[in-house]
Amino acid sequence: MDGTLLFGFYNLFLSIWFTNSADRAIAWSANQDRPVHKSGSKHAAADHAELMDSGNLVVKDQGGVIPWQSFDHPTNTLLPMQPVTTTAKAGID
Repeated sequence: MDGTLLFGFYNLFLSIWFTNSADRAIAWSANQDRPVHKSGSKHAAADHAELMDSGNLVVKDQGGVIPWQSFDHPTNTLLPMQPVTTTAKAGID
C-alpha cells in the first residue's frame, strides 16, 4: 500500500478515504443506507481483507479466492484502476 488511501471506520461507516485530502474525501463506504453499527457485518468463509494500491478492498478466503471486492460495489468515487460495469452487485451483508 502506497499510503494514498486509508481503510477503517469513518463517521460510523466502514470506509476508504484519501490520506492527503484536506476534507478526508471518501473514495468508498459500505452500506450507506444501513451503517454497520445498526445491522452488524459479516463475511462468510473470509480469511482476511486487503486494501490494494488501486484502492480496491478485497476479501480473500484461505485459498486466495476473492468472494467480495469493493470495486464491484462503487459508492462515492470511481478510482483510476476501477472498471465501470453495467450491473450492480449486492452490498456487504
